[in-house]
Amino acid sequence: MKKMSIYYNNIRRLKSKLNKIKQIIKEQDPNIFILIETWINKGEKLNIEGNELYTSDREEQGGGIIVGVKDLLKNIAA
Repeated sequence: MKKMSIYYNNIRRLKSKLNKIKQIIKEQDPNIFILIETWINKGEKLNIEGNELYTSDREEQGGGIIVGVKDLLKNIAA
């Protein structure tokens, strides 16, 4: 079994870096990734293949968090 790995990045505006972040996640293949300062507005939808995304969207300028969990990991809390 592969070791648990986590990727973390203070992204400071995800939209302008989305393709690069998707590439990094695909290459590093973390079990969980955390992106902060995403600057994603409430209601905007994102998809990062192979991952379930949990978001806390910003209310004002700055902020926002995305936590991605590999589809292979089951959410046992639900």
